[in-house]
Amino acid sequence: MSCLRNAAIAIFLFVSILGAQGFRATVVGRVTDDTGAVVPGATITVTNTGTNESRSAVVNERGEYSIPQLAPGQYTLTAEYTGFNKVVRSGIVLETNQQARFDVVLKVGGITEEVQVSASAPLVTTENASLGNVVDQKKIVELPLNGRDYLQLAFMQPNVFATAQGSNLGFRGGLNVAGNSEIANQYILDGIDNNDETTNQPLHRPILDAVREFKILTGTYSAEYGRQAGGQIMVTTQSGTNVFHGSLWEFHRNSALDARNFFAPQKPGFRRHQFGGVLGGPIKKDQTFFFAAYEGQRRGQQEASLATVPSLPFRNGDFSSIATPIRDPLNGTFSGNRIPPERWSKQGAGLLALYPLPNRIGSPNFVSAAAGHYKINQWSGRVDHRLSQSDSVYAAYEFADGSEFYALSNPLCSARDVPGYGCDELQRTQHAVVVWTHILSPRLVNEVRVGYTRFGFYRLQQDRDVNVIQALGIGGLTDAGKTPFNNGAPQVQVSGFATIGGPTNLPQGRHDNTYNYIENMTFITGQHSMKFGFDIRRFLFNSFFTSFGRGGFQFDGTFTGNPVADLLLGMPRQADRNLGTPFHNSMTFASGYYFQDDWKITPELTLNLGLRYDLDLPEVERVNKIASLDPTRGTIKVAGGLEYYIDNTSPTGLSSRPQPDVGRRLWVTDKSNFGPRLGLAWRPFGGTSTVVRAGFGTFYNHQIVGNGLTPLSRNSPFRLRQTSGPFQATDRPDLADAFSGIPQVVAPGIDPNFRTSYVNQWSFGVQREIASNVVLDVSYLGSQGHRLPIAWNINQAFPGPGPVNSRRPLPAFGNITGGYISSIGNSNFNGLTARAERRMTNGLSLITSYTWSKAIDDGVGISAASDTSGSNGFAQDARNLHAERAVSDFDVTHRFGFSYVYDLPFSKTPNKTLRAVAGGWQLTGILTLQTGPPFTVFSGRDESNTGAPALQDRPNIIGDWHIANQGPDRWFNTCTLLPNGTRRNCLPGDNPAWLINAAGTFGNAGRNIIRSDGLKNFDLGVSRSFRLTEEVSLQLRSEFFNLPNHANFFLPQESAASSSFGAVQRAAFQSQTGAQRQIQFAAKILF
Repeated sequence: MSCLRNAAIAIFLFVSILGAQGFRATVVGRVTDDTGAVVPGATITVTNTGTNESRSAVVNERGEYSIPQLAPGQYTLTAEYTGFNKVVRSGIVLETNQQARFDVVLKVGGITEEVQVSASAPLVTTENASLGNVVDQKKIVELPLNGRDYLQLAFMQPNVFATAQGSNLGFRGGLNVAGNSEIANQYILDGIDNNDETTNQPLHRPILDAVREFKILTGTYSAEYGRQAGGQIMVTTQSGTNVFHGSLWEFHRNSALDARNFFAPQKPGFRRHQFGGVLGGPIKKDQTFFFAAYEGQRRGQQEASLATVPSLPFRNGDFSSIATPIRDPLNGTFSGNRIPPERWSKQGAGLLALYPLPNRIGSPNFVSAAAGHYKINQWSGRVDHRLSQSDSVYAAYEFADGSEFYALSNPLCSARDVPGYGCDELQRTQHAVVVWTHILSPRLVNEVRVGYTRFGFYRLQQDRDVNVIQALGIGGLTDAGKTPFNNGAPQVQVSGFATIGGPTNLPQGRHDNTYNYIENMTFITGQHSMKFGFDIRRFLFNSFFTSFGRGGFQFDGTFTGNPVADLLLGMPRQADRNLGTPFHNSMTFASGYYFQDDWKITPELTLNLGLRYDLDLPEVERVNKIASLDPTRGTIKVAGGLEYYIDNTSPTGLSSRPQPDVGRRLWVTDKSNFGPRLGLAWRPFGGTSTVVRAGFGTFYNHQIVGNGLTPLSRNSPFRLRQTSGPFQATDRPDLADAFSGIPQVVAPGIDPNFRTSYVNQWSFGVQREIASNVVLDVSYLGSQGHRLPIAWNINQAFPGPGPVNSRRPLPAFGNITGGYISSIGNSNFNGLTARAERRMTNGLSLITSYTWSKAIDDGVGISAASDTSGSNGFAQDARNLHAERAVSDFDVTHRFGFSYVYDLPFSKTPNKTLRAVAGGWQLTGILTLQTGPPFTVFSGRDESNTGAPALQDRPNIIGDWHIANQGPDRWFNTCTLLPNGTRRNCLPGDNPAWLINAAGTFGNAGRNIIRSDGLKNFDLGVSRSFRLTEEVSLQLRSEFFNLPNHANFFLPQESAASSSFGAVQRAAFQSQTGAQRQIQFAAKILF
């Protein structure tokens, strides 16, 4: 493939021309007379019917014309030339990033004689090889969407898939496109960056009714687009026109109308209100226009869970209700199993008092009932202004301010089963853009875009205002109360009882700022429509992250025989803490430069030639607080010229010395990122009904800053992790001072020769307008990814018996928990797609798509647990990554989608009775069918004795895991043979399918060898519109999500060590496609 890439570069350089498309539209075409002869010199004028802005071009000597940089909208096209009739084509709708062809035939006659033609833009893409489709405004606002998020409609497109079920980024609503990672997409809002640079997920979600349309490019797109190798998701917002128009709405959901989740004993209370309005119109007719929008959302949700908490006698030191003697760690046992108050630990008794009292009989003895809530206010505004006939400018601003409280159930906040230890999430997003278009001549157009995005985010523990640690005198937790919001209780784990205390990954927060400058120049000459430009981004990342900043303590009965008694005495089995500063302030700079030419070789054949160059500078930190393990020297490199080495005489276990070879950047700048783009579009029969397209391109991925690289600022020497214990029964730990010794060195790292990953992509397809306003597209898309980032445990111990650390390459460093990031991954994707679309005609529009695909890779990417199906994110054997090669965690073999909008044809019937009864009704729907994603079976314990987490070792396959009656209770044959011959998780008559890997060995089971449940979902919308006045109407609508209430299951339990191995324990979440049936009502006033 590298030979093909080099050849493509050579072809481009030989041709030596520039150019591309843009998030705006271009109109092209050919003008002939009725004999077929070209008509050079004819004038083509396109006029925006909403703003009355017009642009003109003169037909060249080949009879061709091109008018670039047109805002999406409705247009009229006029063609005129002396001696010929004037032709006017109305009803043209131009879409985002569209190159629309309109060929014109002029007939001999007077120019005052006018020929009126009603014609919409062609559905066939005749001018380039880009794969992608537009979702127009009617579909956006009319199709049923749970939560009113436009990105739900992305899955109507071929080669677009939901993220892996276990992904820790799935809650952000991202997607996988054409075999690429969920962090490999580019989100663009009004032509400007709209990415959360930390997770590379969509940042600002515009108000649905303020979106004009959005387009997803899925493959072989032009050189103008880069930064990521996955999808290019472009959103265009609404602009005002010469006519005032707007709407008001209220959408409401109530759990009283919902079905029960398949696994829930009862329905939790849920209410959601989404309300708002939009208004657009002229400030000065034909010159200045505005569009403004507001939406608010209020949501409340009841949460409930069962837990076991210590009884009141236990809290008072009375354990007489249990027969087992309570040992006295100092001498013998406690008389009557009662611990006298003078023996209570102040710290232990204080933590025990944080438990709620039992509120039910039996076990579990506590029912948690709590309420979560969500609130957001969102505004947007846009002003379009025509400065002159040659200059236009628009400015847009988006703002959203939201807060959410999770009482019990947010896994990102380490969910608790008792109230008082939930978490708050506070978010504020801002997105601003100014775009200036300057027409230097009909053939030369310049566009400048300037943008700014800001994201503020805090995730905070609920009890942050309570000074527990200082009040109780728990020693060693020096971070508590000093870093922002870091008050509250430590984590307390008591065997057999609910965990209490604030989540250990809180508090955390960040403020991100992205500055974006883009300039594009379009030049049309002869057979060439050329475009060239650049894109510059500066990203500032300011964060704090406090892991175990308030510590954590485990009590398991080691000292007394009862875990609650151990807590009361203040004697933990293990204590954990982190020390050091949690702050991180980094900056990155990225730029892209491109040349693109759409070369009209013949009237029927267009060749797309492009070249893009991307340059990403590695991250720098404001005060050089970024470090990386150097595995060759066994040291830690610190930006700015320092090196830390192991020193057991130091209180921190580390000492430093100068290292002049270390600069501010810890890995090299990759300057070789040239990406050629080649494409062709051939109309074999002339006209615009059939086109054959093919393309090739090399696409580079932006080096993500956040989830992957922030561990480099949270490791030693800036943050030190210390674990005291596990203590033995003869030890005497004390909560007042449980920490001693040297902290553990934690040292994630990055390869100093880390390179930018890239994807080679190729496509071939045929589009055909098979009927009026109906197009069929059959395409193939293939790709190979190279130098993909992999986070792996470079210090994994070799399998074997005895102490783990002695078998590590670097015994002093332990597990590299954040991973060592190397550009060593590879991927492969093949997808065959078919898509048919009927444009809205006679009240009916349809889209149907099918994808048959296979995605293969070597494992996870730069962010452990993103793109993964539930594992910890590391390979079983770090020295054999080839064994991880398998279908991707997000691989879906078959996916079918179907959507429709149907306005029933009775509104204009002359029968008044029929019109009154049946007029104004509309039916909408989305059907989704797909096969299930894969998952991996794990042994559930570190049998290899490599110091790995539980979900890393895999068992041996010794039999068939397929079963005849697959169901949620048993998804596959779980019968497992232990090394000692014991059978586990077997039913009568079962033959073992799994053999737990023997001590000191790895199993032979591959990654992702079993498929989980697929998705079957149908959403229905029913609405009726009532005309209140000539210009005002009322729409009442009902929307039914997962109307058949089909249970769509999550991944089964993957651990062979679990008693629920192979059982499905949850269904799709409340907010996910495929959740239990939910009903929503809405009212809209449109004017």
